[in-house]
Amino acid sequence: MKRPEAKKPELGIYISLFASSIAVWYYLLTYIMQLTMDHPAELKLLPLTISHSLSFLCIFYCFVLLLHESTIIAKLKSSPKRIKMANRCRNLLFLLWGPMLAFSLVSLAATRLLTSLSGSNAGQLFILIFGAVAVVWLFWKIFDFRIPVRDLNWGYALVPFFWIFHAAALSLITAGIEVKTEKEFYVKNEIVRFSAKPQGYVFLPQVLAVDYCGDTVRNQIEHTYALDLKKEEFARGISWLRISYKPQIIGIRLEEFFLIPKTDL
Repeated sequence: MKRPEAKKPELGIYISLFASSIAVWYYLLTYIMQLTMDHPAELKLLPLTISHSLSFLCIFYCFVLLLHESTIIAKLKSSPKRIKMANRCRNLLFLLWGPMLAFSLVSLAATRLLTSLSGSNAGQLFILIFGAVAVVWLFWKIFDFRIPVRDLNWGYALVPFFWIFHAAALSLITAGIEVKTEKEFYVKNEIVRFSAKPQGYVFLPQVLAVDYCGDTVRNQIEHTYALDLKKEEFARGISWLRISYKPQIIGIRLEEFFLIPKTDL
């Protein structure tokens, strides 16, 4: 006797999962970038980046399913290839979304609450291993997985490469320089003291040079600089800083410009 097929989830579920996955992805992005600026190269960034890449996969699966449902609503002819892809994305989405959310919460709890352990590399490694094992064990027990070896999809072996690609792409896209000055406005003959801190995703970019009117501004300590505004260019309205930097993974030279706020008083 043929088994009855499970009822397909409604469109509203896909929209809810799509919106929640985007929210998780954006929150983890801002949190990882802030943590990278405060504690670069910390081991506790690793579980957060894994959770972040998994949330992006959930966004992709939801996007494919929403496109598929849109073609059904528009009464377009469905090809067997598109139906097969939609069914695979549906299965992967509902298997992945729960562990992704749980692992994200565990990772956030490890970095926020367990500060005493996360201060050392051994403590961070313990938190990472314990959290990963706990999440896998929990969902294995809940769903009671029995996957024959012959049914394994060896495409899952590409997941680590996707995680590396996701981190490398975001490290390039989010690479930048955060400039802060001591005062809101400056006049001629003043000394401008400012900081130019690199910001990015996990891998902070390297500041190559800070130039003002063709002259290199020397770094003092921890990305802080001092600039003398006795130049005639400042009186003529030329008050731009040019900051050159290079992302770590994709080593291309980038530049940003910052306007020194001035007043005529």
